[in-house]
Amino acid sequence: MKGRGILPDDVTMNTTLCFLCKAGMMDVAMDLYDSRAEFGLSVSCMAYNYLINTLVGDGTIDEAYRVLRNSIEHGYFPGKKTFSIISDALCREGKLDKMKELVFVALDRNIMPNDLTYDKFISALCRAKSTYVPLINGFNKLSRGDIAARLLIEMQEKGYHPKRKLYGEVICCLCQTDDAEKQVFRLLEMQLARLQPSSRIYNFFIDGAGHARNLELARQVYEMMTRSGLLPDLNSDILMLQSYLKSEKITDALNFFHEAYKRRDRRKLWQTMIVGFCKVNKPEHALQIFEIMKANKLPSLESFEELVKLYCHHRQYYKVVELINDMTQIGRPISSFIGNVLLLNSLRTRKLYDAWACLSHKQNLTPVSWKLGQLVLKIKEESKCEEQDKFSLISRVGIQQLQLLIFFLAVFHVLSSFLIFSLGTAKTLNKEQTVESPGLNIMTTMF
Repeated sequence: MKGRGILPDDVTMNTTLCFLCKAGMMDVAMDLYDSRAEFGLSVSCMAYNYLINTLVGDGTIDEAYRVLRNSIEHGYFPGKKTFSIISDALCREGKLDKMKELVFVALDRNIMPNDLTYDKFISALCRAKSTYVPLINGFNKLSRGDIAARLLIEMQEKGYHPKRKLYGEVICCLCQTDDAEKQVFRLLEMQLARLQPSSRIYNFFIDGAGHARNLELARQVYEMMTRSGLLPDLNSDILMLQSYLKSEKITDALNFFHEAYKRRDRRKLWQTMIVGFCKVNKPEHALQIFEIMKANKLPSLESFEELVKLYCHHRQYYKVVELINDMTQIGRPISSFIGNVLLLNSLRTRKLYDAWACLSHKQNLTPVSWKLGQLVLKIKEESKCEEQDKFSLISRVGIQQLQLLIFFLAVFHVLSSFLIFSLGTAKTLNKEQTVESPGLNIMTTMF
């Protein structure tokens, strides 16, 4: 017809579509369907039903849903049988967003899905990963760790892989129960039976017990891992160190660090100790570890950030300035986090500038540290009182000037990276190559 210049009408096209669907020639049928606009033809309700039903039967659910959306846009809604077929397919394939959209479209047109459709939709929602996670979180908040653990197992049976955070929250909740040890080890045994034993599984349980501050349980899991023939990895040691520090078992933490250090001398172990001591408000201990680390390793940015934050909290601003100076000397840039901490403390008190001014006369500050001190001075000049509420300062100085100050901090962050790279990188690299690792006998006499 097309070759002879005879244009088909709606009846011809719809009849052809239905025939192609019956013959199983869906590629040809979809090509004809997609070219309908070229002829200015419209698809009938029967042809839409044929297309949708056949596409679902072939397993091309997304294509069937696209045709369904097109039919709705043109004013056709599928019949009850077709609606039931595509609903069943969407639920079976777990395409719940599309199913939810379809139900809303039906309700907007005052079409009520039957009870069977609702049953399948609700059942599919209950099996979805997106449903398990909030359900487990809800039972954790209700302190029903037993139910949360069962849901976690059921979630895995459906083929979903819980994230570490979800694991930890369930284990942490189980640690709050009366028979915590029994509950946690039962879940651990089920995990080991379901999955191939690995340090990763044990790490989940060490992490959860550590967050619950159940040090004894975390230690038992760690020892159980070693007895099973698995070697603890770096993450295992870090999680165990964090468990000791969260429970504020300082001596035990140092002893464990000593043993872990002998197995592997990694910077993350040192960082864990420094950050852990900072989080439990032990600045002296953190600084001692930090000073030992500096002898042969480059401290991490997080270590500097936590120390600066903690010393600012204790208003030991001389220590803060020394840390900033050390930081710029070894090649670490001033992070936005440190900039925000310094800005906040500059608004609170002039003591930060006083410490900077005093140390600038006693020792040679790096160019970056000196410029940062001048920036603190600008804030100090705006403040007449020794202690002033930061919100009062904003009203006096003005929003524009404060925004300008924040802008200067951002520019300063970029400039400091460049200056530090040129001033400190060569010195740092040379230091790392020549300095030997210090002995751990210092650790045993530290406290």
